[in-house]
Amino acid sequence: GWLVSRNFEAVPFAHFSLIALAVSSLLFGILHERWLAASLSGAVFALVMWRTNRLSAPIIAHAIANAMICGWAIGFRQWSLL
Repeated sequence: GWLVSRNFEAVPFAHFSLIALAVSSLLFGILHERWLAASLSGAVFALVMWRTNRLSAPIIAHAIANAMICGWAIGFRQWSLL
């Protein structure tokens, strides 16, 4: 909310702002080793929240993405993904 307005408490929960999408996605990406893929995933998660207007939806999407990466790493013995 603070990327949209100084009065962030007045910003609706799933308000869309291109700058907020870009900054939050890049910050999400910086927290991960594969920053480009994580930034793109962060953008998708933000769009899921905007579309559904629920915080639980991107949390579930993130959990599913992590489970798929974990499954791939275990199944194909690519431990560097973990």
